[in-house]
Amino acid sequence: MTRAGPWPQQLLVVAEQGLGDVLQFVRFVPLLLERVSQLQLCVPEKLMGLLLSSLPESVEVIAPELLASQPAVPWLALLSLPWLLEINEASCLPQHPYLQVGADRIATWRARLCRDGELLIGIHWQGNPLTEKSYLRGRSLPLEQLAPLAAMPGVRFLSLQRGAGAEQLDGCSFRSAFVADQDEISTVFDFEDTAAMVACCDVVVSSDSALAHLAGGLGVPTHLLLHPFSDWRWGLEGEHCRWYSSLRLHRQARGESWRAVVLRLATELSRQYAPEKTDGWWRAGVITMDASSERFTAFKEGNSHLISRVEVWQALDGRRLDRRQAVESGLYSQAGINVRGLTAGTIGAAASHRRLWESCLISGIPMLILEDDVVTHPGLECFIEAHRARLEGCQIALFGCNTDSVLQARTAQGLTLTAAMQPAHPTREWISGALENTDPDRVIFLDLIKACGLCSYWITPKGASFLLNRCFPLSEATTFVPLLRRQLPGIAIDWKLCSLYDQIDALIVYPFLAFTPNTDSATREGTSEISN
Repeated sequence: MTRAGPWPQQLLVVAEQGLGDVLQFVRFVPLLLERVSQLQLCVPEKLMGLLLSSLPESVEVIAPELLASQPAVPWLALLSLPWLLEINEASCLPQHPYLQVGADRIATWRARLCRDGELLIGIHWQGNPLTEKSYLRGRSLPLEQLAPLAAMPGVRFLSLQRGAGAEQLDGCSFRSAFVADQDEISTVFDFEDTAAMVACCDVVVSSDSALAHLAGGLGVPTHLLLHPFSDWRWGLEGEHCRWYSSLRLHRQARGESWRAVVLRLATELSRQYAPEKTDGWWRAGVITMDASSERFTAFKEGNSHLISRVEVWQALDGRRLDRRQAVESGLYSQAGINVRGLTAGTIGAAASHRRLWESCLISGIPMLILEDDVVTHPGLECFIEAHRARLEGCQIALFGCNTDSVLQARTAQGLTLTAAMQPAHPTREWISGALENTDPDRVIFLDLIKACGLCSYWITPKGASFLLNRCFPLSEATTFVPLLRRQLPGIAIDWKLCSLYDQIDALIVYPFLAFTPNTDSATREGTSEISN
């Protein structure tokens, strides 16, 4: 056939490319009804149900297996339609949702998936590996790179991944944030049901795959993650897409990690969908391995003045993160992850603190971060309120640090102070006495130069942004700290921060408003080396 015609009365259109191509170009099929009286569309069998409910009844949808029994008729390839119909950059593409799913099917899935007050995000991270061996290589990303989305408040995830890549759910650090019966849902391969699930989502986040075309064709708000050398259909620049009005493009810069792209997206989504904040200008979070443990019970007793406003954050267990995941997520460099003696506790601490920094950046609200063996002064909350301007203006502020370390700080007059603290491992009784004898009104801020330990600290969105960029991936590089008279390896998050405090607006209070026993038993969980 040619553009000049004439058009036949009967025409067969054959979908000759992948599922995503079919979903993208099937929008042009109804336009042929203005030119031919009998129209057949041959598509993969798995798409037949969805297209039967989406196309006009006069379009006969058939499976490839039936082609041999069909009479010979003029035919053309589906992806030739734009050329044949003279579609160009000036043409108005069909933008209304041109894919349809039965209302009853959507209602069934909505009752199963949706909860009041939660933002349901459908995610898809892996395309067909067989098509990613040449120029499409790199378009998919590991599931773990989507972790910053889990730092958004009030979100629930629905995995729309089927086949290759679905196995990554098992080791996902934010597995608990998925819908309750995700394991059962993951066994549903029916394309109409998948489309109904997509229609139930408030937002879809996807790599470049057929799922993105499905969501776009359904008109669901969709965010497409693109690697630097993306497919032709997405163009070379810009965030808007001519093919789908509900789809936004998020482009990875050359050399940029996927996690950085996702972090920007999570920040945007949080601004768009997060509920109005009514609980003040700052947040507080505690990192714990087990909120039912004796250790956490002791934390609640020692910090009863704060417990009503503290969010409990499940610590990421380093024993469940293998070396490949740690590198893929940008937590460690390949060299850093191979440092001898790197323990599960070290990697879990780094991953846990990074997640709270991401939450701070995403929410745009300063955050008090506590470890679950810390005891804070009863007046800490009032101290924060009284010094709002100073705390909002800094990047990080420590309310205490490890007492077996050495503190170096600078006064407002420019005098550098170096202090070795005693006792190195204070008892609970000693801590209680020290806090009782501290008057918050006499506590001052010092400019922090060096200190180790993150038992209780304050971080602002500005500080979180800087530290996320400068701390990760953690590496084997060491920094010599003269006052400690030793090299600090960059594989531990607090040691990495020790090398950065003098480069940012970092503060520490003195006397301290928080202490930790700082014993080996406080951090002995997960001290085995991580697995290969």
